[in-house]
Amino acid sequence: MRRIILCTEGVNVYGYRVLVGGADLKLFTKNPVMLWMHIRGKIIGKWKDVKIEDGKITAEPVFADTDEGRHYKKLYEDDMINMASIWVQPLEWSEDPKLRLEGQTAPTVTKWVLKEGSLVDIAGDTDAIKLVDSQNNEFKLSDFNKNNLIKENDMKKLALFLKLSDSASEDAILEAVQRVHSEHEAVSKKLADKTAEVETLTTQKNELETKLASHGKKEFETLLNDPARKLTDEQKTTYLTLFESNKEAATAAVKALPTYKKLSDVPETGEGDEEAESRKDWKLSDYMEKDPKAVEQMKLNDKPKYIKLFKSQYGSEPKNVKAD
Repeated sequence: MRRIILCTEGVNVYGYRVLVGGADLKLFTKNPVMLWMHIRGKIIGKWKDVKIEDGKITAEPVFADTDEGRHYKKLYEDDMINMASIWVQPLEWSEDPKLRLEGQTAPTVTKWVLKEGSLVDIAGDTDAIKLVDSQNNEFKLSDFNKNNLIKENDMKKLALFLKLSDSASEDAILEAVQRVHSEHEAVSKKLADKTAEVETLTTQKNELETKLASHGKKEFETLLNDPARKLTDEQKTTYLTLFESNKEAATAAVKALPTYKKLSDVPETGEGDEEAESRKDWKLSDYMEKDPKAVEQMKLNDKPKYIKLFKSQYGSEPKNVKAD
């Protein structure tokens, strides 16, 4: 499983950065759970082989053998999600200009505790870090301000970024940030619900298609096994193969095949069939003269009657037709 970056020393979207050399990983390595979107209880796996090297903290995700774990593992393996976000508890921070990088507007966190790491769909940036205090409450930007570490003009920039007036208070700015975060979580939940709904409907559709296919095949086999069609096993196999590739064509072809009926099945006199009554006393010569097709049908489907008529007319049984 490929490794993922949990943290770098780069400036994040909130304007501060952390020094990985000041990280305390002891608490994290004792219980390295991997959550989804920092949601408590939504455990999808754990982190292993946590390393600090080259100014980065990296780890390898190990997904739980659960429905959710397998779901997010598939998304990760397919490169659909590939970002992580961590919760950090700042212990010490500095406004030392020597530690500032270009674009940095807030302090540098020099000592901190790694509390938790989550897999996320969209992070605030490539170095997504969420600050919390010892009770896992949000570590507000105003907490930095208590030490006069955030400049007024930087707060104005943040206010304008959040589409507030440049005179907006810190509380108004924080409220706007939290609102954006809540909206993001709501959209993520709605997306997850819709995804689950689509998966359920897809499963139901596949099950219905399977049932319909099974029912259709049984009806087709009934057509093939109709004794009146007199199909051989080889012919049945051929039509079944055609059915797998083109159900409509196979069904139409079998229905178009002629069906055969024994002449003995034709109702006799008294059953209302005038044609049967008129043929009751026919000899073989009568059939050959008046209905030669009936002679061919007798040879195929009513051999005993054909042999009887033949013997009655010629005094011996035919050589080319034998009783079954």
